[in-house]
Amino acid sequence: MSTAPQFWLVWNPEKNPPRKMHGTRMAADEEAMRLARLYPEQCFYVLKAKVGFKCETSPVATVQLAKADQILF
Repeated sequence: MSTAPQFWLVWNPEKNPPRKMHGTRMAADEEAMRLARLYPEQCFYVLKAKVGFKCETSPVATVQLAKADQILF
């Protein structure tokens, strides 16, 4: 299991998905308030990432090929 730093996102359901990870809750709160002032009547939510998942890819395997005189078909 790997670890990653905590982060928060600011999300507005009416606009584009979040793109910036904020390293502290305070930084995310400040960004949400800044955006709320710029876009009145829209709501900006501060979300904390709790868990993430990633699938490791398998290594490439070598396949041994039979010589032409050993093929049985």
